Amino acid sequence: MTNNLLSKTLCEFLKDEQGQDLIEYTLLLAFVCLASAGLFVNA
Repeated sequence: MTNNLLSKTLCEFLKDEQGQDLIEYTLLLAFVCLASAGLFVNA
């Protein structure tokens, strides 16, 4: 019973993609901020 519940919960967690989009946008924003900061430092 516990193994089945754990397996079901793990499968649902791996199928969930909402958090993945947030992380991707955060990484993209961080890259843009670092790139623009590098431009200002070299100017």
